[in-house]
Amino acid sequence: MSLVSYHLRKLAEHGLVEEAEPRSADGRERWWQPSSDGVSIRDEDFQDAPEKAAAHLAASRMFLEQRAEMYLGYLGERSDWGPEWSEAAHDSESLLRLTADELAELKKDLHDLLKRYDEQGRAREAAGEKEGREHVALHVYGFPFRV
Repeated sequence: MSLVSYHLRKLAEHGLVEEAEPRSADGRERWWQPSSDGVSIRDEDFQDAPEKAAAHLAASRMFLEQRAEMYLGYLGERSDWGPEWSEAAHDSESLLRLTADELAELKKDLHDLLKRYDEQGRAREAAGEKEGREHVALHVYGFPFRV
């Protein structure tokens, strides 16, 4: 148990978790919760050392594999979701011609749009509008490539 506590404190030091309201009267228990709704891994945080770059690459590959497994799971269950979800769900690919600055602007715009939808959905759920509300994954990648 002390090993778990150690790692939770380390995660808290880096702002990834925070203490939560106690869920029992047992004063020996400490409850934790994520400090945000997601994690953003920025390339510039890993460029100053080869071992950091290798860890970043390994984590990015793991996230890609997890996202692919999640999507493949959905594809296997797609018919179980019903027509309204099948029509609403999508996959697409856009091959754009952009500069790095334009891609950065697109990234910001997408982030702002997703944040708006997330805040609206959470507010509606908090107001009691829970029926028909499901978790939705949206995976977006924007990267340069050469043909």
